[in-house]
Amino acid sequence: LTLTEGAQMASGLSSLDATCYGVNNGSASVSPSGGSGNFSVLWWDGTINSNVSNLAPAVGQYWVQITDANNPSCFMTEYFDIAAPDSITYIASIDSTTCNSLSTGQISLSVTGGTSPYTYTLYDAGGSLVGLPNFTGVFTSLPAGVYSYDIIDAQGCSTFIPNSDTIFEPNAIVANAVVDSISCNGGSDGSIVVSPTGENDNFTYFWTTLGATTPNVSGLTGISYTLTITPTNGCPPLVEP
Repeated sequence: LTLTEGAQMASGLSSLDATCYGVNNGSASVSPSGGSGNFSVLWWDGTINSNVSNLAPAVGQYWVQITDANNPSCFMTEYFDIAAPDSITYIASIDSTTCNSLSTGQISLSVTGGTSPYTYTLYDAGGSLVGLPNFTGVFTSLPAGVYSYDIIDAQGCSTFIPNSDTIFEPNAIVANAVVDSISCNGGSDGSIVVSPTGENDNFTYFWTTLGATTPNVSGLTGISYTLTITPTNGCPPLVEP
């Protein structure tokens, strides 16, 4: 007597991982073969189709059972894992502006997670696009202000980080002048003392009319005086008439 057996069953299982962190779009399908050639399919959630999609949670282990419909005692159970990229995270390197009111700030973004490469878009505090999106994560010639980022990876997964980082600027120069008027008509006992602040708080002085280079001048007569206060950090001076 010769005993025969059907061909070995195979599930033909294939699966696709989730494309984005936290997005339930993983999927799986089976194409059974062997046995009697007639099968029933049962997934872990009760689905009886040959494929399942939008698997939740996005990351986890699942199973499918395939049974020979002509011989229910013949079945197989396959386990499979659905993975997903890590969440998109970033580190920003911020360079403040070199001078008050100048657009010399810079933001450099370093990103992990998701699927590279990434597209970076920058927005100002009002939500307006700053420059054009790029693939480097480096934005230059920026004025002081608060900025938001939109980071999109190669799978189209987007992470928006609102009002996340600030470019600072030095304070504007303020002369803080104290003027003592001339006591009598035609006199020459007026004086001016300045105690400027702003930029790097270190200055040189030049009084155009007098040629003086000190922050305070005295023995002044009743005419106009012009003072140029220049910060030593190379930023534009303040001219006080």
